[in-house]
Amino acid sequence: MKKKSAIIIVIGLFVFSIYFPLIHSIFNNTNPSIFVISSPSMTPTINVGDLAFAKNVDPSEIVASTDNGDIIVIKGPQYFLEKGYPKQFLNLPNNTPIIHRAIEKIFDPATNEWLFVTKGDANQFVDGGWSFINSSDDKGYFVVEYNSSSVIMVPQSQILGKIYFVIPFIGYCALFPLPIFCVLIALCVFFGILELRGLELTIKLRKRVESHEIQS
Repeated sequence: MKKKSAIIIVIGLFVFSIYFPLIHSIFNNTNPSIFVISSPSMTPTINVGDLAFAKNVDPSEIVASTDNGDIIVIKGPQYFLEKGYPKQFLNLPNNTPIIHRAIEKIFDPATNEWLFVTKGDANQFVDGGWSFINSSDDKGYFVVEYNSSSVIMVPQSQILGKIYFVIPFIGYCALFPLPIFCVLIALCVFFGILELRGLELTIKLRKRVESHEIQS
């Protein structure tokens, strides 16, 4: 009876882990809503390998502050690139979420939407403020400029939500290369089967005995 209960629990946890992201997205009205952190741009607040949970919020309720502003999720780098931001400063594939802090916001009556200035806690400068002054044809020499008064402001239409909960380190499982991840899953299944069957795995070390012939 205990074995059957344990099997049911394991299967239930497995199914739950598959459907949990979908359930979380539905209840928080944003998709995607769970993110594995793969960049150190928000350290020490959020670190590589952390699992971050986002929820949908009204843009007017997002707090913008250099120190205590809300951490928001931007759809990806495409908006910055469309506004002329050089790809060299934001070398990410489209639709790669950017999780940074909102440090300033204004309401634009012309478009009837909120605009946000964002920045990674570990970054020295805000997002979207760099530009090339000139560069050589072979890209071996270039001069860049940072202008804090002409940064690219992100409109609310590019915001997926704000981070409200973080679980440290658990996201590392998703960062492993697929073969390593499969090996870890196989080991978990193997030891789970041993536990369910009440078996123990014992490793014995055998001492090597060397024989020496005596020559006369």
